[in-house]
Amino acid sequence: MILDSSHFLPYMQVKNDHFFIFLTMSNFYILLHLKGGLNVAIRGFHHCVAVLFDFRTAFAVYIEVIMKNRIKSLFGFAFVLVIGFTNCTKSEFLIEISNSHIKREYAEIPNLDGFLTLKGDFHIHTVFSDGEATPEERVDEAILDGLDIIAITDHIEYWVWVDEKFGKLRRDLGLPERSFSLNLSYEIAQRYVNKISSDLIVIRGAEIAPDDMNPEIGHFNVLFLDDVDKLRYTNFWNPTEAQKIRYKYSYMDALRAAKAQGAFILFNHPGHATDNVSRENDVLWNSEHEMLFEQGFIQGVELYGWGYFPMAHHYAIEKNLTLFGNTDIHDKMEVYKQLWWMDGWIGKQQHRPMTLVFARERSVEAIREALFERRTLVYLHQYLIGEEKYLKEIFEKSVEITLIKTENEVEIILKNYSNLSFNIRIDIGNLNYYFQPRYLLQPRETQTITHKINNVMDVDSVNFIIDNLINTPTDVFPTVNKGITYTLEF
Repeated sequence: MILDSSHFLPYMQVKNDHFFIFLTMSNFYILLHLKGGLNVAIRGFHHCVAVLFDFRTAFAVYIEVIMKNRIKSLFGFAFVLVIGFTNCTKSEFLIEISNSHIKREYAEIPNLDGFLTLKGDFHIHTVFSDGEATPEERVDEAILDGLDIIAITDHIEYWVWVDEKFGKLRRDLGLPERSFSLNLSYEIAQRYVNKISSDLIVIRGAEIAPDDMNPEIGHFNVLFLDDVDKLRYTNFWNPTEAQKIRYKYSYMDALRAAKAQGAFILFNHPGHATDNVSRENDVLWNSEHEMLFEQGFIQGVELYGWGYFPMAHHYAIEKNLTLFGNTDIHDKMEVYKQLWWMDGWIGKQQHRPMTLVFARERSVEAIREALFERRTLVYLHQYLIGEEKYLKEIFEKSVEITLIKTENEVEIILKNYSNLSFNIRIDIGNLNYYFQPRYLLQPRETQTITHKINNVMDVDSVNFIIDNLINTPTDVFPTVNKGITYTLEF
């Protein structure tokens, strides 16, 4: 029997029940007062309310919390609950899938010589692990955001949970226990892509996350699989100490099975706290990762996945790992975009994080080859991060520069043909950093810049420092004085 999300919708539990709301709001209220973590509380309230109610409520709660302990009183807590219940709707966890055509919003980024520039997100979850959207919805979101590639990477550890979650459906269909395949989310997404005649490329993948068994190792995405079911391994929820010792390295069975299928293996969100609150339990590169790398089990790393990880950038360069910028999305995309700006960024959210892949053609095999050959850039807000050669070519293909030198001035004409923006500093005659004029070149914009120079005839070149094209790690993001330098001679 061919299953799609319409079979599962009637069996989904209602998420927005009032008791769940009360427990969740109470939890963050207590966290605010007993642990004092204002930042965590703000993020928690925002996330909770944005998911459970709507963004108006989230904004109201955010204002209430950020007004420095104004929510201490029971009156303040009651105010939050009243807002929540007023806006709360008893909507189902999932909505019906619409087959209406979704218009792709193309973000025009130039191709490189011999390569297509494809936009991808290689870390996506659905309801078949701990995500809140169906595979069909993930496809629709990707098309709307102008992506060319998505990888469905549901947690393989959730296979028992998924079987229980949809146990009634399984029994109604007369299927035996543990009969739902780990390939299901990918297969549903691919069938939907075929149904709507989309050119979106869907990659079969999975996430290996042995948190309870071995929290120091972190998570891994495995891409380009043939059969996710072959990755099942011995795993326990809340294991005993004896089980932890005996099965600490059981996740290796899954990695070996993935490697046997020729998978690309990606180290996910390094620096992401294992307890999701503090930064004390960050998963950083350790001896186990070194062992995995030496044995060929790590080819890439997420430079961004719910946070920019400067240490990951350092060892990505040291180990020649492929760079990724992914969403690791669990919420619906509209919720994710409301929350993303809370993660330490400045400025208006422009697009979802993505990985730019420079592939020889638009095919799964060409994408696979590009990832193994490390032909990627990370695209976050207005920032492009990666190897200098790709950054410079993107700039060259995007911006046409004309230099005109007259008796006592230099005229510079910048014409941007792409949908990218560029933060440019101009250095003529070795100007000090603080005296270099700065310009924001917007998408599809032409700017004419004139510089008066006393000894203009002594100037034989102009340096353009593009601050949002970054090839070196930075501990602070957004950053300054880290961009690449592009030199053009007269």
